[in-house]
Amino acid sequence: WKARRMNAPCTIVMTDPPFLTAFAWLLRPRQKWCLWSMDVYPEAFAAAGLVGTRNLFYRLLRRMVYRRKPDFLVALGPLQAKYLRQKYQQPDLPGTELPCGVYHPVPTRQIPAWRRDHADKIILGYCGNLGEAHSVKFLKAVMQAFDRNRFHLVLSLYGARHEEILNELDRNDPSITLLPSVSRSELGSIDVHLVSLLSGWSHVCVPSKAVSAVCSGSPFLFFGSPECDNWHLLHEAGWLIGDSDDDQQILRQVATILSGITPESLQERKHQAAATTIRLQHMVDTAQAQIAAFLKPAAAVPAK
Repeated sequence: WKARRMNAPCTIVMTDPPFLTAFAWLLRPRQKWCLWSMDVYPEAFAAAGLVGTRNLFYRLLRRMVYRRKPDFLVALGPLQAKYLRQKYQQPDLPGTELPCGVYHPVPTRQIPAWRRDHADKIILGYCGNLGEAHSVKFLKAVMQAFDRNRFHLVLSLYGARHEEILNELDRNDPSITLLPSVSRSELGSIDVHLVSLLSGWSHVCVPSKAVSAVCSGSPFLFFGSPECDNWHLLHEAGWLIGDSDDDQQILRQVATILSGITPESLQERKHQAAATTIRLQHMVDTAQAQIAAFLKPAAAVPAK
C-alpha cells in the first residue's frame, strides 16, 4: 500500500505470509507487481494434508491467488518457476531465480568438540527443521543403517515431527551427538548433511538447508524427488535417495549409499560443493541485477 501512495513503479508481493498473494488483485489496475515466491500457498495446505484439493476454501483461495498474473516472477529455482508459470497459465512470464540460503562460507573460528572428538570419523548431520515437508522415515533409516565404526551422527532438530526422532533416540549411543543448535560457522564441520523433501512438497516448499549445506563446503544426502530444485541445482554435490513409503526400501538405499562413501568420494563431492557454491552466488548476482532492472522506473520521455 505504501507503494500505491508513493506512486511507485511496481509492488513486490511475497508468498510468505501465505495470504498476501491472494490480495494482489486489489492493486491498482495499472500497477505493476512482482511475485517473490517462497513456499507456495494454498498448495502447501494441501501438501500438509490440512485440506483436500476439492475443499471449497482451498478452491476459493486458489482462485484468488491466481486471479491476477504478476508482471515479474522471482522463484527459488527454475523448476519452481516453471511450476508457477503453469499455475498462472503464462509460460512467457518474465522473471528470475533466486535460491534461498546462499551465503559466502564463514571461516570456522574454533573446531567444535564433536568434530575434534571424532576426527577419525565421517560426520553426518541433520540440522534444522523436521516438519511436515520432511521425512522422518529417512532419518530413522540413517540412524539404523550408519556404521558406528566409520560415521558419527550429529542431530540438531526442531519442528512438528522432531519429537518422533527424540522418542526413539538412544541417548547413551556414543555415535550420536544431540545439540541444541549448530552455528553457520560450524556447518562445514559436518561432512555430509542430511536433507529431505517429500515429493508432494516439490515446488511448493524448497528448504534452504540443502543450499546452506553446500555453501558451507559440504555435500548432502538427499531424500526426495529428482524433479525438484534442491536436486536440480545441487545434484553434483550430493547423493540421492528416491522418495518411498517403504521403510525397508529406504533402509536399503541408505545402507547402500553410506557403504559407498569413502574419503576419496567424499573429497570429490566437497570439490563439487565448492564449484556449486560459485554457481549459486553467480545466480544470486544475476537475479539481483534482473530484479533491480525490473524495479527501475522507466526513463522519463522528454516533452517535445
